[in-house]
Order: sequence, then C-alpha cells, then structure tokens
Amino acid sequence: MTKKKEIKKLLKELKTLQAKAEGGRSSKQEKVRKRLRKLGYYIGKHFLLERGKYTGENNPMFGKPSPWKGKHPSKKTREKISEAAKRNWQDPEYVKKVFARISPNRSELELLAILNELFPGEYKFVGDGQLVIGGCCPDFTNVNGQKKLVEYNGERWHKKRRQERGIPSERAEDDKRKRLFAKYGYQVCIVHTRELKRRKRNYLKVKLIKFHSQ
Repeated sequence: MTKKKEIKKLLKELKTLQAKAEGGRSSKQEKVRKRLRKLGYYIGKHFLLERGKYTGENNPMFGKPSPWKGKHPSKKTREKISEAAKRNWQDPEYVKKVFARISPNRSELELLAILNELFPGEYKFVGDGQLVIGGCCPDFTNVNGQKKLVEYNGERWHKKRRQERGIPSERAEDDKRKRLFAKYGYQVCIVHTRELKRRKRNYLKVKLIKFHSQ
C-alpha cells in the first residue's frame, strides 16, 4: 500500500471513530492519529467532525443571492466602520487576540539572529501583539531601557498594501510609520527584505549598529 493510500484509509477510519464517539476521544482514535503522525500527516483536534457540515446544500445560504450583492455602504457608514476599527486597535486585549497565533516568520528569525549577534539580549520579538503603540504593533523592541524599535517590511506584502492605501512610495510608507512611533518617543529602524540578502548583510549590520548607538 502506498503512503497516500494508507493516509486516505486512516482518515476514513478516524472519521468513522469520531462519529461513533460523538465528539469524544477514544484510545482507538489516538492510535490512528499516532499512525498518521508517523506518516508525516498532522491534524488538529477538531479535524473531520465539522468538515462539510455547512457546505453545498447544507449551507443555509445555498442557492440564495448574497444580501450584500449590489449594495455599497455610504461614506458615513464607511467612516463609522473605520472609527470602530481604530478603537479596536487601541485596545491591547483585542490586539492580543488578533496576533495570538502569530510567530516570527523565517525572515524575522534571520533579523532576530543578526540583532542577537550584534546586541546580545538587547532586542525582543513583539510582533505577536505583546507591544502596541498608537494602535500599531512593531516587530522588535529594545528591552534595556532604550525606546527603540526595529521593523521588518516584507517588500511583496507592503507593496500590495501601498497600492490598496494609495501610498505613493516605499519611503513615504516608512516615513509615515516613523512619524507614528515618534509621537510616543520611539526611534525606528526599518529593514527591508532585500537587506537580508547575503551580499547586503554587512551594510545592514552597519545600519543597525549606527541606529543602536544613536
């Protein structure tokens, strides 16, 4: 039996066991899950039970037109939605919930390694909502008394966001971010994806050292 077929068979078996257990967890289920993990297939604890429950004809909106089709909120409504969103982002508890499952991506881990190499124990990753300043969540902060932040900007994602928000250039976006944090007394160093490339690492290190020593 091929690996793919074995996984398919085990998933079918697990679905049957879950239906019999009515939401509970049995030792048989655990054995099946263990076998799936050995095959490199990882699943969440609520896997399969809810899958397909509200798809197709089971969906109460199946065959019905969307209630929002052809409708556009007025300028006043859009402003109210915007104000409500801004208030939410000022609430630390709301931000923590939004960022609860965010962890450093590969590029952020690379940048953190460089920061630890240059300034051991000086900077900490807080991009998971640990620190919120003016409704914004920075990526790294100094933990030894300096009000300094380091931001990592993924160029592809930020380019798309600039287009959506009508921001004319990368520099304009960076300046806007710096002004926001400056209101609260923070200095910011913004690092872009291209600066993490091997051939530009020395330039990046000089940039970070200069920023840290200001």
